[in-house]
Amino acid sequence: MAILTYKCNIAKEKRPKWLKLLICVLANAQRCDYEGTRDDFDHLKYSLDRYLDQLRLGQTLTSRVTTEIIEDSGNTVLIVKRNGTPLLSVYIKQ
Repeated sequence: MAILTYKCNIAKEKRPKWLKLLICVLANAQRCDYEGTRDDFDHLKYSLDRYLDQLRLGQTLTSRVTTEIIEDSGNTVLIVKRNGTPLLSVYIKQ
């Protein structure tokens, strides 16, 4: 069983509201069981993209925020970027 962890590049007190909400979603996602496969990352990316779409519809999110799955030296990472700048890295570690 693998564990979902994340790292944010912005200090807690300086995070925008949409990022705080997204981190709450990730905290809830930590309760799920993961295997660390590409399918886990694809499912998580899909869920986060849908949530970001909801934030856009509610006018909470006005910046251009994207998610991207990257493989770096054998490790798969889900990156959340605002205007091309990485803000949040999500890992699923064994």
